[in-house]
Amino acid sequence: MWSHYAQEHRGIVLGFDTMELRAKQGWVVNSVQYKEEFPEVLTVNRFVDFLLFGVGKPDAEAHWQIAHLTKASEWEYEEEWRILGVVDDAELGDFEDMQFPKSPLKELILGSRTDQGRGRELFALGLGLNLSVQVRRTVAHESRFALEMRDVLEDQLLT
Repeated sequence: MWSHYAQEHRGIVLGFDTMELRAKQGWVVNSVQYKEEFPEVLTVNRFVDFLLFGVGKPDAEAHWQIAHLTKASEWEYEEEWRILGVVDDAELGDFEDMQFPKSPLKELILGSRTDQGRGRELFALGLGLNLSVQVRRTVAHESRFALEMRDVLEDQLLT
């Protein structure tokens, strides 16, 4: 995910306590499902059958979740989770930043190419949001095509 979503390893990933988001905040938090074929959301024929004959009422919420929680199996290595919500005044296709409560934030992961100045800023921001947040950084593995996670201490960002 780092090369696709986090500015080529220069961004951050936020880690949340999903149980707290679900229980205390009531948010819908689900893992993405990876499939070989498109999910069947709602075919034209099924919709016409419902409109004309009242057969097979579509479950709009279930179809909406399937559409937003399904990706091609090629992306399965990402092990992605998504927080889904509807913004009342949003237009179709709009995406908005979500405000999240501070307590469920559990980790802040810096990309391996995050510069030190940005790293210090993000470290302070993370601790300002939640003093118990764990700050880590990705580091390229020495002998494999893989990333490792290492804990970051504030003094490591100052050097």
